[in-house]
Amino acid sequence: MSRWKSLHFIIANQQDVTDRFAVSQDGTIYTQRGLDREERDVYRLTIITENSRGLIRGAGLYQVNIQNYPVAFGHIF
Repeated sequence: MSRWKSLHFIIANQQDVTDRFAVSQDGTIYTQRGLDREERDVYRLTIITENSRGLIRGAGLYQVNIQNYPVAFGHIF
């Protein structure tokens, strides 16, 4: 866990997914509530990693496809 202490993970497109997804201190992406495929079948999240000085250390684009089975996160970029 000490490796992640100096990093901060941010969902950059927060307006789009604000009440559905969150990212923990170690970078784990999780849902905050159930997702409904009939409401929306794909979410795209941009995660930015900053160090303790606010410098961007990395970024990733993740696509979440909602199916009739548990959510699967896929790193697409």
